[in-house]
Amino acid sequence: MGKTLVIAEKPSVGRDLTKALPGAFQKHEGYLESETHVVTWAVGHLVQLAEPDEYDAKYKKWRMADLPIVPDRFKLVVRDERSRKQMTVITRMLKRDDVSEVVNACDAGREGELIFAWTFEKAGAKKPVRRLWLSSMTGAAIKSAFSSLRPASEFEPPQPVQFAQAIGFGFAIIGATGYLAGVPVLGMVATAAALVAAFLNAAFGLCLGCEVYLLLKRATTRTTA
Repeated sequence: MGKTLVIAEKPSVGRDLTKALPGAFQKHEGYLESETHVVTWAVGHLVQLAEPDEYDAKYKKWRMADLPIVPDRFKLVVRDERSRKQMTVITRMLKRDDVSEVVNACDAGREGELIFAWTFEKAGAKKPVRRLWLSSMTGAAIKSAFSSLRPASEFEPPQPVQFAQAIGFGFAIIGATGYLAGVPVLGMVATAAALVAAFLNAAFGLCLGCEVYLLLKRATTRTTA
């Protein structure tokens, strides 16, 4: 049987997890390894949505005629050089022949789900994933969570909500940047988008977002059945 790769959200969590796992762990650059487990980590958001001009150079200068910018498929890019270093480590671990399964040990919540999902997708990984859901970082809680790992598919429904919110946050940042850079049109357009995003985030928050998604999924199933 192969090794289990555990991906935490930050280095400190990764180190805490090793204390609850069997065997002695050896320290390596960007990960820890025992005879049965490899534990590595993100450093927050390693991956983000690509900027508009990464789809087409014409978007370097925004025009009203080009809006809305809705690509066929949203691209994911590594945030910066620091992130690239750790992303390279994670990608290498995911492609190891002796790793047979992956455990998503990112923080319990929609942000942790998004960090793992985008990192996993950007790495081009295909291995089976199980979810470690922690509500406490005590040794007993970690051991209990590892003994009751659940298939990652059980946690997939909220992802569209996380994705939409990520786009909304991006619009807010672009709007602020536009005003600071002295580009009134960009600032006005992006700020308007940010207001819409703020409304959506308010209307579809932590609980409502998931509920609306489940209702939509149920309605779609009934329509196509």
